[in-house]
Amino acid sequence: DHVPSPGCPVRLVIIDELAVLTALTTDAKAVKEVTTALGTLQSMGRAGGYNVILTSVEATKEVVRWRGLCDGRICFRTSEAASDLIFGEGAHKRGIHTETIPRTMPGVAYADTGTGLTRVRGMHITDHHITALTGALHHAHTPAATHTPAATRTLGAVPDPGTETTSEPEHQGDTDTDADTAA
Repeated sequence: DHVPSPGCPVRLVIIDELAVLTALTTDAKAVKEVTTALGTLQSMGRAGGYNVILTSVEATKEVVRWRGLCDGRICFRTSEAASDLIFGEGAHKRGIHTETIPRTMPGVAYADTGTGLTRVRGMHITDHHITALTGALHHAHTPAATHTPAATRTLGAVPDPGTETTSEPEHQGDTDTDADTAA
């Protein structure tokens, strides 16, 4: 296994929307080159310190050909039952219902944690949060700044305008057809 060092750090390769490189490209030669390169990177790259994150809204076999080489899998809200496709046959029967995650709960997903499948929630950072954080950081680094609670609040404490901060709502049928999945 790779041991990170200053001379050989971990390198993170992120491919946002894998389908563009594999299923939506019409150039057969380019698809073959991408398929070969990503297959090699997924199967041998870890030993050299390369970690790969593949994302796709369509996690079919045609898009994610190296599903078996992915160490971890995360599936966000989907428009239809996709958990068997992402996590293997029987996941949906075991209660992994990605299609029931409401659109009002961004960041909620199911993840393969290595010890099983579990529902998780990551941070959902909006443009408002980034603006508030950069404003607070700018204010904090201004020599004449007066440090007020508003200038030093943490990112997690900055509410997004127009949203309510309530506990997770009950699952309701989400009829939206957009899907966010990562394999």
